[in-house]
Amino acid sequence: MSIRHRIVATIAAAAVCSMALAEGIPDPPADFFPGKYYEWKAHSYLQRKQYSAALDMFRLSGFWADKMSQYNAGVMLFNGIGVPKDRPRGVAWMRIAAEAHEDLPVATYNAMLSELGDDERRQAFAIWH
Repeated sequence: MSIRHRIVATIAAAAVCSMALAEGIPDPPADFFPGKYYEWKAHSYLQRKQYSAALDMFRLSGFWADKMSQYNAGVMLFNGIGVPKDRPRGVAWMRIAAEAHEDLPVATYNAMLSELGDDERRQAFAIWH
């Protein structure tokens, strides 16, 4: 993630936090961990079945290196859960999540990769790179 994107994300997080504080809503994750804040927001959108907004928040959280959000973004995109199916992009997100070498993301990445054809596999690797 470029410095420009991090600055924009930080400003956006600060704006959301200040709005929440102005409304009297406590928001402790946002105080120190932007990735956890965006993950928390994503789950709140999922509960309301606002899948596109949830995916956006998982992506933002993923840019802050939250592995669980990267995993969730990959699953949503690969399976088309409330958003248009994009299997190569889902595999690319899962590959990033699997970089931590945790069992679940690694196994899911391998399973996803085995379902792709050659063209989709090339697209996934291009997105990941």
